[in-house]
Amino acid sequence: MVLRCVPPTNRGSARRSLTGLVSVDRVEVRHMFAYMRAVRRYGKDDTGASAVEYGLLVAAIAAVIVVVVFALGNVVKSKFHHTCTNVNGTAVGNTATCQ
Repeated sequence: MVLRCVPPTNRGSARRSLTGLVSVDRVEVRHMFAYMRAVRRYGKDDTGASAVEYGLLVAAIAAVIVVVVFALGNVVKSKFHHTCTNVNGTAVGNTATCQ
């Protein structure tokens, strides 16, 4: 097999062909293609990345929930207490208490 874009060199197992281009052993070409297939296969395998992404997404959602509960917890509690006292004040004979 002759590679057309490789400049002539004297290193390794490269040999000068009759046309002046460098020829490479078929074994080297097979190794190169095997390496390229392995790199391509590794690039397509994203199962580990998706698990990490889902974990980060769950952690971010949990953090947002915690922030919302702590930020709005007292506001919601005071609104319910206000509603409870208003309902108890307008009800006749109501003995319930708000906590």
